Amino acid sequence: MTLHNRTRRIITIMAVLVIAVGLALLLLSFFLPPYEAVKAYIDSMSLRGFVDFFTPGFYARIQQNVRLFALLVLGAGIAMLAFRRRLSQYIAIRLAALPDEVRDLLDFVRPHETTRSLALAAGLLCGLGALLRLAFLSQPIMSWDEAATFLTYASRPLYVVLSNYSAPNNHVLHTVLVYVSYHLFGDALWAIRLPACIAGVLIMPVAYLVAYRIYERWSALLTVALASVAPVLVDYSTDARGYTLAGLLFLLMLLCATYLIKRPTNGFVWMLFVILCALGLYTIPIMLYGIGMVSAWMLLSYWLGPDGRAERWRFTRQLAAADVGVMALAALFYAPVLIVSGLGSIIANGYVAPLALPELVMQLPRSLQEAFALWTDGQPVILTLALLVGVAIGTGSPGVRSYRPPLLVVTIVAGLAMVILQRVAPFARTWLFLLPIYYMTAAQGLVRIAQKISNLAPQLPKPHWRLAALLACIGLSLILAVNAYRVKSETIAHAFNAEKVAVYLQGALKPGDSVFFSPNQPLRYWFRRYGISDDYVMLAQTPVSRYISRAWIVVDDTLGPSLAFTDTVAIPYSKDYLYSPVLVRTFEPGLLYQAQIHYGPSAQ
Repeated sequence: MTLHNRTRRIITIMAVLVIAVGLALLLLSFFLPPYEAVKAYIDSMSLRGFVDFFTPGFYARIQQNVRLFALLVLGAGIAMLAFRRRLSQYIAIRLAALPDEVRDLLDFVRPHETTRSLALAAGLLCGLGALLRLAFLSQPIMSWDEAATFLTYASRPLYVVLSNYSAPNNHVLHTVLVYVSYHLFGDALWAIRLPACIAGVLIMPVAYLVAYRIYERWSALLTVALASVAPVLVDYSTDARGYTLAGLLFLLMLLCATYLIKRPTNGFVWMLFVILCALGLYTIPIMLYGIGMVSAWMLLSYWLGPDGRAERWRFTRQLAAADVGVMALAALFYAPVLIVSGLGSIIANGYVAPLALPELVMQLPRSLQEAFALWTDGQPVILTLALLVGVAIGTGSPGVRSYRPPLLVVTIVAGLAMVILQRVAPFARTWLFLLPIYYMTAAQGLVRIAQKISNLAPQLPKPHWRLAALLACIGLSLILAVNAYRVKSETIAHAFNAEKVAVYLQGALKPGDSVFFSPNQPLRYWFRRYGISDDYVMLAQTPVSRYISRAWIVVDDTLGPSLAFTDTVAIPYSKDYLYSPVLVRTFEPGLLYQAQIHYGPSAQ
C-alpha cells in the first residue's frame, strides 16, 4: 500500500471518529443533567457555598454552546470525509518531505560558529541562572495570583482547569502543567512553581539561539549573561504564573520566524510556527501582541529582502494563512472555555475593557513607564545606562545575518499600534516576553562598541580580546547574580509571610472561630498545607451566615496600616455584630487581631 493510500485510509478513519464525536456531543446537549443538580455541585466547590454567575440562563447558554460546537465538529468531520483525497495527497507530500525539512531546520538553528570555549561559557551562564532560580523555588512568600492559580484552578478536576475562565488568572496551558505537576509531586511550593521555573530556565538557551540567528555569537553570549541573572526573570521563574512559559513560546516563534524569512518553502516549520503561536495564545491571550509583532517583523523583513515581487506576495499569502491557522487552532484549544465561560470571558473581561481616548492618553505612558521600571527593578543604574546606550547603537546594527528592519523597533511600533487599537493600558508584566529582545539588542550595540575599541589596539592578538570578552561576560553575570540574589532575598524578607500566621493559628483555632484576611488566597493555601479546615476562612465584605464566637483578623501591613479595620479586612459591620479587636501577635510586616463577637437582639 502506497503512502498516499495509507494516509487516505487514516484520514477516513479520523473523519468517522470526528463525526461520531460530533453526534455524541449533539446528543449529550439534549440530555445534560438538570440545572438544580449541576448548581448544587458547582456551589459545593465554592468557598462561599454558592456561585453567583451560575444561573438558569447561564446553564442554558452552555447547552446552546455545546450544540453549536457539536455542529462545528460534525461539519469538520464531513469536510474531512469529502476532501479526503486532496487531504491525503497533501499530507503524503508533507510526510515525504518531513525528514529533510526537520534536518534543515536543525541545521539552521545550530550555532555553527560557536567555539568550544564559547559554548562552555554559555553553558556556565545558563547553569548559573538555573541555580539562581532553584534557590528561590521553595521560598515561602506566595503571591495572591499564584495561590489563586492553584486553589481555584490547578487543584480542581481537569475539566475545571480547561473550562473555567472566571478570571484571566487562569493561564490555561500553564495551569494544565501545574495540574500535572501537582498530581505527580504534591502541593509543595516547588511543585506548583516547577512549570514556570522550567520555562524560565529554558528561556536562556533559546534566547542564545535567537540572538545568534539575528545578530552573532558574541551578542548571543552577552544576551545569556544578562538574561540568566535579571532579577525580574528570576522572580517570574519562581512565580506560579504563565509569563515565563509565554516568553519561552515567543522566543521559539521568533526562532521559527528567522528561518522562514530565509527559507519560506518549508511546510514543517510553517506548521511548527502555527502550533507555537496557538500555544502562546492558549497560555495567555495577551500573546496576540507577540504574534502580531513577529508577523509584522517577518512581513517587513521579507519585503525588504532580495526576492522579487511574486515571491513577496507568495510569502504574504503564506503568512496570512498561517495567522488564520493560529486563530483556528487557538479556538480549538479554547473550545471548553468558549462553551462554558463564553467568548466574553476572554475578550471582554474587566481587564481588557476599552478605555475612553482621554483616559488612554493618560494611562498608557504610565503603563509603559511601569513596564520599564519592572525590567530594570533591582538592576544597578550604571548597567541600565549601559544597556540604553547599547540599544541605541544595536538598533541601527543589523548584525552579520542582515535581518531588517530592527526587531526591537518593529515590536515597539506594532505593540503600540495594537494597544491603541484595543484602547487598553496593559499591566507592566504584559511586556515581560519582550525583555530578551531588549537584552539582545543592547548586547549587539555593546559588542559593536567593544569591536571598535579592539580595532584601536591592533597590536594585541585577537585571542586575547576573545578571552577578555569571555571573562567579562562571566564576571558580569557573577556580579549581577549576587545582586539579583540580594534583591530577591530582601523582597522576601520584607513580604508578608502567611505561613507563619497559619502555623500560629493551627494551635489557636477553636470551634466557632473564623479568620478574616484580605487577600485570603495565600492564607488558604497554607491552611491547606497545615491541615486547617477551609471552613475557618471568611471572605471580607461578605455577610456572616453562621454563628461566630471569636474572630481572628489578619492584616497584611504592607498594604498600609489604615486598612486594618476598613472595608478591606474588617468583619462586615451591622447592628447585629459588635466586636472589640485586640492585637495578639505581630508578624512583621503582618498583624493578627482577635475579637470577641457579641450579637445584637435581632441576631438572637
